[in-house]
Amino acid sequence: VRISVSGPTQFTYEFPAGGGSKPYLRLEAPPSLSLYWGYGYLYGYGYGYFGHAPDRYAIICGISDYKNMEDLECAGNDAKSIYESLINLGWNPNKLTLLVDSQATKSKIKEAIESLSGKVDSNDIVLFYFAGHGGYLTDGDGDEEDGWDEVICPYDTELDENHLPKPDTVISDDELTSWLDVLPAEKIIILDSCFSGGFIRTEKVIIRTIPGLPYVTLKDGFSRDFLGKPNYVILTACADDEFSTEFPALGHGTFTYYLLYGVSLSLPADTNYDGVVSVEELFDYADDKTADYVSVITEGMLVQTPQMYDYDPDVDLELGPLTPPYYGYGYFPQVGYGYGY
Repeated sequence: VRISVSGPTQFTYEFPAGGGSKPYLRLEAPPSLSLYWGYGYLYGYGYGYFGHAPDRYAIICGISDYKNMEDLECAGNDAKSIYESLINLGWNPNKLTLLVDSQATKSKIKEAIESLSGKVDSNDIVLFYFAGHGGYLTDGDGDEEDGWDEVICPYDTELDENHLPKPDTVISDDELTSWLDVLPAEKIIILDSCFSGGFIRTEKVIIRTIPGLPYVTLKDGFSRDFLGKPNYVILTACADDEFSTEFPALGHGTFTYYLLYGVSLSLPADTNYDGVVSVEELFDYADDKTADYVSVITEGMLVQTPQMYDYDPDVDLELGPLTPPYYGYGYFPQVGYGYGY
């Protein structure tokens, strides 16, 4: 700090309590002296650390090429595109795990989730995305109102003679819950699958459920197992008894297509125009568009209504674009005036 003062004055240079942004000059005079006018000019600089985003991790799974059952067309592409979109939003690629086709075995998915234990804390965000076949099997512990556990199907899923999935080869809603519950982070789950059976495959549309699995009306869907649990936001591509579709003409699952579009270059899902898309904004953007597209293309024969469970609707989880922490400096000239006696 450089000071220039005229007159026999004393001075102190102070910052406001608590580290305010405006320094000021106080001019004081010894007692019993004649009056002098004086002024002071000071300048200085400072630097600081601004902002700190929580760490964000993602496990992204997509299976088009199955080992033991009929393939899908677009699920692997869905996973790759979600991965690229998160990077474009500022997520650190070193904290993203992408598992496609033969990489997305049950053991590899579990291992990827468990690898985050000890890395994440309550300020962090973990996103789990899955695109592929889904289905159901007999409830093993009596916690399902409708008697069925919903499952997602990894690459190495095996079916019995009745086309029911073998429990040890799929990931049930209960299993996924237990794997994720141990992580203290905020958790986002996005599932582009359906669980009620009734596989359909035409030139226009493919249903993402286990081929040959009889259709049942589910009453207690995947997201319901998370009801009342804190720190979860669940997005599913359809309601419990509906179908999750993929259209080869889109190159994606329908729900995923609109999720991707919502965070594309112009951020159309940023409905409050703050420059950031939250997971809640993204769901609101993709919800009606998914339902409308499926209804129009299938001429009302299929209904797909995406669902969201949000444990705290008053708090939005930001997906990006993320602003990295940064350093800066400031220059603050100040002129002070005073008098003395």
